Amino acid sequence: KIMRSMNPSDIERLMSLKGIVIRCSDLMPDMLSAVFRCTVEDCKHEAAVPLSNWDVEEPTRCENCGGSHTFQLVHNDSNFADRQMLKLQEPPELVPDGETPQNVAVQVFDDLVDQVRPGDRIEVTGIYRATPNRPNKNWRQCSSVYRTYVDAIAIAAEKKGRIDTPSDEYQFEQGQPPKLEDKLDLDPEHNSEEDIKWHRLVRELGADRDEQGKPTIVSKLVQSFAPSIYEEDEVKKGLLCQLFSGTPKVAGPNSKGRSRPEINTMLCGDPSTAKSQLLQYAFKLAPRGVYTSGKGSSAVGLTASINKD
Repeated sequence: KIMRSMNPSDIERLMSLKGIVIRCSDLMPDMLSAVFRCTVEDCKHEAAVPLSNWDVEEPTRCENCGGSHTFQLVHNDSNFADRQMLKLQEPPELVPDGETPQNVAVQVFDDLVDQVRPGDRIEVTGIYRATPNRPNKNWRQCSSVYRTYVDAIAIAAEKKGRIDTPSDEYQFEQGQPPKLEDKLDLDPEHNSEEDIKWHRLVRELGADRDEQGKPTIVSKLVQSFAPSIYEEDEVKKGLLCQLFSGTPKVAGPNSKGRSRPEINTMLCGDPSTAKSQLLQYAFKLAPRGVYTSGKGSSAVGLTASINKD
């Protein structure tokens, strides 16, 4: 279902949504059952209370010693489940020109926690639910406006290849990237048969030489990038460098912060020189690319804001 067409009639119905994850909350423990222990020294009676209507009621009277309001919650003996909140935004290609993208909250539990990260394109299957909102936590009255979310049952994410893997996830021995002679990309223990097949093709392209003995990989990449646009080889090389990114730099003892290997690119030129078309090709190749134009962003205003959850 398209996120923009969701309405109150879809509440408590099973649906499937496609979108981009823009925010992932921290891991939150969700209590399933609580254990209370009597604080009287000679009693120490324990009582297990299951979850009822998303609330745990503390026992008011001890069945062993008869004390009133003597129970204390024991966190270590209580049962908890993993819970995480995701914010899903509709894909840019489905947003009409001049309108703001819609988003919806997604709740994931247990095995679905930490399965995605911001920027992933996923398809969520779950139940569209509504929960009452209290203006004040101490009030028993609820607002007439309900908050909606999707209770996720399954999450299907696009396949994460090497181009989509951040450089921070690679573990380098002795702080240096691996060499081609090590052939770690051909190791069947860490790579599938399909990945090894592609890695062999990449190695063959890299080892190809022309009549003068010079590598031909750069010229082939330039010719294959935006082939419908004539010349502009230097611009294509710059965009290819941006797509390939750089080598992760190991932080030294005297360095502060992280030195990112990615670069920024700014194209300046006369009108009708294929600047937007070249960026469109780079956007289609990048797995996390998001393309925005002046026509779509200037209509509503491109604004960055910081909101505290």
